[in-house]
Amino acid sequence: MRSYKEQTEKILKLVEQKKKVREKRNNILVTCSLLAACVAIALFSTSLFSDLNQMPTLSVNDQTVTSNKTSVSYKTTDKTKTSKKNTGKPTTTVQTKTTKKAAKSTTGKPDEIIIVPDKSNENKPSAPDKYFSYKNLDENSNDVIIYKGKSYIKTCSLEESDNSRTKLLNVFLGKTTGKIDNKATEDVTSNVNGKVYTVNGYSESFRLGMVTKDKSTEKRYIYIFDDINSLKTSVVSSGSELFNDILHIDKNLSFINFYSGTNLDIALFNQSNILTRISEKNQKLFLDSLNNASLISGDESVFDNNDKKVVLFLNMSDETTVEIYLTKNGYIFCDGLYFKTDSNVYAEVYYSLTE
Repeated sequence: MRSYKEQTEKILKLVEQKKKVREKRNNILVTCSLLAACVAIALFSTSLFSDLNQMPTLSVNDQTVTSNKTSVSYKTTDKTKTSKKNTGKPTTTVQTKTTKKAAKSTTGKPDEIIIVPDKSNENKPSAPDKYFSYKNLDENSNDVIIYKGKSYIKTCSLEESDNSRTKLLNVFLGKTTGKIDNKATEDVTSNVNGKVYTVNGYSESFRLGMVTKDKSTEKRYIYIFDDINSLKTSVVSSGSELFNDILHIDKNLSFINFYSGTNLDIALFNQSNILTRISEKNQKLFLDSLNNASLISGDESVFDNNDKKVVLFLNMSDETTVEIYLTKNGYIFCDGLYFKTDSNVYAEVYYSLTE
């Protein structure tokens, strides 16, 4: 019996030893497999980051992604909600809605990625809006002065000289910082940095002047700002009430240049003297037709077409300029107001300038 028992115990020990050896072998295999997987992942990650660092740019959804900077076009609307945890400390959760999906990029240096909104094509106004619309004023779209509750919009500019400063500028009203102060009521404020004055020969309630400096050229300019919005609610009913009574064209006109074409963006740089197309007599008759034109309700659609437009640049003796826009159907636009004339002289001059 003892011999049988000893043999049984011996067999059981051998079985137990084989079991332990098998388990140890399995553990070694598992460990080796894990190590191999880790090495493979490390090699793959190193290769991936190395390839990304060698790529100067990568086009993703028409956006440019670099190793240090990602340009993404998107709009966001942030809503902030405040909640409390069990500890009693308030925490803030920010939920962001995006109108476009932002491009994702793995560069190996996430802390250096900069997301820059691309607003180059966002809410870009059409060409007619640039010239004929003064709605929705804001400090990012128009050069504007706010003074005594009025909004003055820049209508022309000229390089400053001792002569122009003496002719134009009168009473100093204040200095602006280039950022509109919405809390200012009586003080002058503007999104242009400069010194603001009243303008000789014009009502303070209609026109202001500003001296400002171009940082790139170090040249100084005089900007002219007009209260165009008030004109829209004024008692003006004819062209002469604007051109002569308010702008004093009859007293200060020196000469007239013009542009004819469909691209108003280049009008300022493609001017010709009007007397190269018409006589002085016809010029006078033409100005009379503008003065006799009747005020109508504003409608930009009459200028928003493929027909040729005429831009008149009326150069004044005080070195300011008045711009007047014309169409073939007798529509006239100046300083936010629309006029209409059926004058034959107007039609003849218009066709002479556009042929």
